[in-house]
Amino acid sequence: KLIGHRGDVDRLTAACDVAVLPSIYEPFGMPAAEAGAAGKPIVASKAGGLSEIVVDGVTGMLVPPGDDGALAEAIARLAGDEALRLEMGRRARGHVKARFSLEAVALKVLRVYAEALGRKL
Repeated sequence: KLIGHRGDVDRLTAACDVAVLPSIYEPFGMPAAEAGAAGKPIVASKAGGLSEIVVDGVTGMLVPPGDDGALAEAIARLAGDEALRLEMGRRARGHVKARFSLEAVALKVLRVYAEALGRKL
């Protein structure tokens, strides 16, 4: 059952130990970026943009799309290893901040415009 719109997603994310995104198709993966920003390790399918957000073995774990066994193994590994969860969560926060913060994205856009104009920033 879908729970519908929630105004407390930050609170729910903070209560999680691991973010799990078993998508078959995912253009970008905003929930993965949000979980990473909250310092949560991520178990996700290697689908679409999720592999841009999740660095396998560093900020979380990537599994083949549709592979329930691999998904369960990755979740169990993180569930049973608090030190690994905390370390991957710390790395996820840094990775998301460095690549997807407002400042980082704005700088990327400015670089594209500057390049199109034949200038350097």
